Amino acid sequence: MTVQASSRPVIPVVWPGGLLGFALAGFFDGILLHQVLQWHHLLSGAAPDAGLRSQILADGLFHAAMYGTMAAGLLLLWRRRRGLAERDAGSRLLAGGADGVRRLACSG
Repeated sequence: MTVQASSRPVIPVVWPGGLLGFALAGFFDGILLHQVLQWHHLLSGAAPDAGLRSQILADGLFHAAMYGTMAAGLLLLWRRRRGLAERDAGSRLLAGGADGVRRLACSG
């Protein structure tokens, strides 16, 4: 166990990075693949016989969830802003973001 030199606790920024990365990957999927290219919808694989109206509604709810995830990530990052001054905080934030992208990409 190591003792820190400063009395301030290290405030982790990995979680905010993970939430932001997850939301950004969701925006990429929702906007580019669902709306622009129209390759698939959220319910395409789960309920292929669902009507287009239901699939578009599910896509909209997915986008709303991604906005909520982005807001939570930004709020968490703002609350842990002192942790950004710590050594390697940018690397931890970026690693958390990459992990969030990976989690969304591997979930579907």
